[in-house]
Amino acid sequence: MATNRQKFAFAKRGAAAMLAVTLVGGMCPSVALAQEGAEAAPAAVEAKAQEKTPDGYAMEIGKEYEVKATYNANLQSYMDVTAPATVVWDGEKYEITVKKSQANASPVKFIFKDGAYAGEYAQDDATKTITFPVESLTSDTIKFEFNFGLGWNTAAEITLDTSTLPTAPALDHTALEDGTYTATIAAKNCDYILQDSMMNDALGNPATIAVEDGVYSLMFDLKPVKYTDTITGYAYQVKHYPSYKVDEVDYNKVTGEGAPLFVDVVDGTAEQPSTIRYTLSEQEIESGYSVLNMYINGAPMAGDVDALIAIDWDTLEKAADPEPEPGEAHGMEAGQVYDATVSLAGTGDYVGGDVIINQMVGKYFGNSVKVTYNENGTYDVVVYFGGEYNDAIGDMTYNGQAIKQAENQTYTINVPSIDEPIEVGLHVGGKMDMDITYAMTIDTETLAPGEPVPDPEPPVVEVDTEALADAIAKASVIEQGKKTDEAFAALKAAIGMAQTALETAESQEAVNAAVEALNSAVEAFKNSPDVEVPVEIDTAELASLIEAMNKVEQGKKTDEAWATFQNAIDEAEAVLAAPESQGAVDAAVDALNAAFAAFEESPEVPIAPEPGDVDTSDLQTAIDEAASMTQDGKSDAAWKALQDAIDAARAALASATTQDEVNAALDALNAAVEAFSASADDPAYPTDPADPEKPAGQEGDGADDGFKADDGAGTSGDAALAKTGDAAPVAALGAAGVAAGAAAAVAWARRRSQNG
Repeated sequence: MATNRQKFAFAKRGAAAMLAVTLVGGMCPSVALAQEGAEAAPAAVEAKAQEKTPDGYAMEIGKEYEVKATYNANLQSYMDVTAPATVVWDGEKYEITVKKSQANASPVKFIFKDGAYAGEYAQDDATKTITFPVESLTSDTIKFEFNFGLGWNTAAEITLDTSTLPTAPALDHTALEDGTYTATIAAKNCDYILQDSMMNDALGNPATIAVEDGVYSLMFDLKPVKYTDTITGYAYQVKHYPSYKVDEVDYNKVTGEGAPLFVDVVDGTAEQPSTIRYTLSEQEIESGYSVLNMYINGAPMAGDVDALIAIDWDTLEKAADPEPEPGEAHGMEAGQVYDATVSLAGTGDYVGGDVIINQMVGKYFGNSVKVTYNENGTYDVVVYFGGEYNDAIGDMTYNGQAIKQAENQTYTINVPSIDEPIEVGLHVGGKMDMDITYAMTIDTETLAPGEPVPDPEPPVVEVDTEALADAIAKASVIEQGKKTDEAFAALKAAIGMAQTALETAESQEAVNAAVEALNSAVEAFKNSPDVEVPVEIDTAELASLIEAMNKVEQGKKTDEAWATFQNAIDEAEAVLAAPESQGAVDAAVDALNAAFAAFEESPEVPIAPEPGDVDTSDLQTAIDEAASMTQDGKSDAAWKALQDAIDAARAALASATTQDEVNAALDALNAAVEAFSASADDPAYPTDPADPEKPAGQEGDGADDGFKADDGAGTSGDAALAKTGDAAPVAALGAAGVAAGAAAAVAWARRRSQNG
């Protein structure tokens, strides 16, 4: 029966029809370009642990399977047409057995002229059956010739109904369980997928598909391709496209899409084959196709080429689990020591002398061994000598090699297996002076985790450690002083090493060496350079001064004075950041103080007042009231002083820039008004109502005007009047002083306002 070839579907968007194209070579799957929305694959079927025949049948080796057999007309009269044929798979070929008719006594034999099993196959007279081999059951009909005792052969055909033979359940390649699988692959030309790619002969088959957590990885080997007797090509620098697409016009053309990634980088030399591995996308898993790019050298068409890798999912099989390692078969862990019992039997000249062997060898080694399974698959078998007959026991031998006794009185034999007897020899010296040969058989059922044979206790050695202890005591009290941290750490390390040597005291030589090493370390420490201790510099005063200076504001000082002061602060801060000496710090303090003093003494910038900042209403009122006053008999000097004060107040009203200036002008005017009011009347003005034209107190009016008569000193009346009028100049001078004071007060008030 012909095998069922799987069809791979290229999903083509918008395609209306299906075009089936069978790939060349028989082992490759058919290619189907299918309309999108095709029926989904069946659910996953668990892989069965059955061996498949090349034709896909799941047959147990050596088991008979009955199938219906149909014979052509030439055979029907010789064969039992009612009896089924039997099919047996022996691991390499099928054995077909058919039954001869009991009614026909003619001897029959089958003749196969072609194929791997060409030859003649005669009937079994006892069973009346004929058994013959066939390589494959892919064809429904088996053709051959038969002879029934005549001088010629006749064409014969047997048709077997293989539908009853068991077949392994198909694996759903889209939903494989985690594990390792194999399948056949082929490489096709991307420009015409009916044609093999140059790479096809370079593929190693079958390929491996590893599945882990649903991720599929395809792995296969690349091998050299022999084009002619003298030309060999190699595929190298292989890259994998993330996806592919089918040409919308030419369905036999496939193009890789996306940026290809390297999956193997080799130099294209004879060091092939090289293993290729890459992850399959969902598209590639479903269709079984992926596109690779590679270089082919040495070929007639050497160069860069794309190839379509086709997986024949029909050939998908679950890979057989690897054989367990020998140690794993016994449940042993590599490196672990196990205890086991042994039985002893004589070999060579001691065959049959098992009793003697057990008495003699048991006396030396007992009936147990230590077994260790090694990672390389071998075993170390350790036999232990108790020590009572140490002088008599010599070397053991295994495979002709001498095995020496270790310090712990053991012999270690490395063997490939513990499932077979281990044949050894043992030399017994002393009076016996003989070689014993015997076999040890390990009872693997008694294997149990154990412990290795302990090493012998080292001999007690008397070591004098007094000098070392003394050297440690002296070195331990050494202080660092001015030495560097590195030198002191080296000394401490040397002391620690010496202390370890003192505690272990392995030998006198080791202790003496520790003494010398420690003394050398002490000497090296003493000779090491001292550390230069930096001089401490007091910068507290400078830091405090800088902090205070940074709080000073410019105020009304000029920008030049402020910049000079700020530069002095910056210079002081630079010294504070990197003080070179105490003198430099002190000088920075002095310089900053001097700069601050100069800044304080620098002139201020006059600042124009803002409009509306000065209240002149009181001054204006005072001016108006003073201006409304009349002389009313006051002296001209007093009157003039008042008018000058009014003029000064008006000037201040017009020019004052600060409230202090206005207030000073107001005070000066009030003082002038008060002085004017307090000044004496002028006698030149009449005050008598009876004679307003006559000044009071004039001579001849009979009134006592307070003036004395001529005292004979030549003082005339006019002189007396002048004297009388002396008060007027004094009052005038007082009023003038008040006016001058008002002007000075205005000037002082302006300076104070400018000073802030």
